[in-house]
Amino acid sequence: MASKTYEAFAKVRPRAVRASAGKNSSETIIVEEQVAALAKHFPVLNETEMRGGVLVPKVGDVDKFIGHLRELYDADMHESDCICSTRRFFEEIHAECAWDLLPWQFLHDLYVAWMSRKHPCGMVDSARAFKRHLLEILPDFPEWSETGECGVRPGSKMNKPEPLIIEYDLKRWRNSDYKGEDMNKAAMPNFKSKYRGLVRVQTKQINE
Repeated sequence: MASKTYEAFAKVRPRAVRASAGKNSSETIIVEEQVAALAKHFPVLNETEMRGGVLVPKVGDVDKFIGHLRELYDADMHESDCICSTRRFFEEIHAECAWDLLPWQFLHDLYVAWMSRKHPCGMVDSARAFKRHLLEILPDFPEWSETGECGVRPGSKMNKPEPLIIEYDLKRWRNSDYKGEDMNKAAMPNFKSKYRGLVRVQTKQINE
């Protein structure tokens, strides 16, 4: 949906014109062919009327409408940037993960720490937006699959230390009961019975 808005604004740039005569001479309007093109993406423009011999949208102040398009354009650019940063993040870290089950909270905490280190001036997604963007690109990573709402038991999928906990100083995921200096023990937290997130799919399953 975001990309369609981007295309609508980028390819059909509204051209402000003036009505040729009469009381409409001071009104800003959008010419007919542009109304038709934009209406494919913005149904509100399907409601049109004739003013001064030119078809215009019934949206009141057209300048405000064009301003709204610009806001949508800016929002789309932000959305695109967030998806790109999520992709770069997962491309870099997914093969480094020791665990075969990556809880959503762990992934988001790791993403926030990664963004702080790699792109300190970048916009950081909320947990909900991050999950949405990661699921959007997940088909490009067939070795990973979503657990679903029921979750998965850690079992053998999380029975080893996760070095990324130490590397990115993920305090929430350190073993709170361990006070020593053995990083392997520090990187083995106390687990919940189940987690929702991403699970690594075995090579055999991918090939099938």
